[in-house]
Amino acid sequence: MSGENLWGTIPRLKDIDTPKKILKDQADYLRQATDGILEAQLIETWKGTSQDGVGEDKHNDDLKELHIDLSIRSPYLEGHFVNVIRVSHQVQIFPVTMINFLVYPFEYITINNAQEFKQHLSRILQSEELLSEMKEMIIKAKLVE
Repeated sequence: MSGENLWGTIPRLKDIDTPKKILKDQADYLRQATDGILEAQLIETWKGTSQDGVGEDKHNDDLKELHIDLSIRSPYLEGHFVNVIRVSHQVQIFPVTMINFLVYPFEYITINNAQEFKQHLSRILQSEELLSEMKEMIIKAKLVE
C-alpha cells in the first residue's frame, strides 16, 4: 500500500458475531460431531429486489430483508430434511426475528443481540423435538450408508 491510511481501523466481518456467522459455526460443528452423517444447511434469500421495474440496478438499500433458513439433512437420505429455524432481519445485524419451525404453532422470537441469539438458538438446538428428529435421521442414515 502506498500513502497514508485516512480510514482508521476498518472493522472486519470476522470480528462481528452476525446471525449468519453463528449459524455457520453451528453447521460446521454438527458435521464434525456426527462425522458427516448429518449436515446443517443454510439457505439465504433476500426479500426485496436489487433492480427496478425496467431492469436498472438500484442501490443496495433497496434489499429489504434477509432470510436465513437452517435445516438439517443427511447426504445418505436423499430428499429428507428437517426445517429448524428461519432468521429474518433488515440490513442491520440486530434485531432479528427467529422462527422456530419445530413447534406448532411456530414460535416467533424477537432477538436484540448476539448473546440473546445464542441463548435462543442453543435452546432450540438442544430441544427434545430436534434431538428426536436427529436421532431418527441418524438411524436411517446408518441403515443406508
